[in-house]
Amino acid sequence: MFENKYQEKDYVELIDLMREEAGVAPCEQWPDAFHPTVGETDVIRAAKSLCQACPIINACALYGIKWENEGIYGGLTAVERKYARAGLIKAGKPVAKGMAVRTRAADPIAR
Repeated sequence: MFENKYQEKDYVELIDLMREEAGVAPCEQWPDAFHPTVGETDVIRAAKSLCQACPIINACALYGIKWENEGIYGGLTAVERKYARAGLIKAGKPVAKGMAVRTRAADPIAR
């Protein structure tokens, strides 16, 4: 499941934060919605909408950018995270509409 012990550590921190802040996050309630197949635009839109209400959206987005190549993490698709990794999304300013990543210094994944 994990590429290395660092990814596993980051994942455990994310889950711990989720338990503290959200109790049960939307991704736990509807996991299939966060791993849609190509072309399921309605499912992707719904998952991203659910992310917007989640209190750990920033930490989740940072985890996804750092480690994940599939699925929706922190309201970002795999393609959006690819752009973020390439530096095309900086300091919350999107290069395209709807692609901003908000960061919070207190996010444990950002360390």
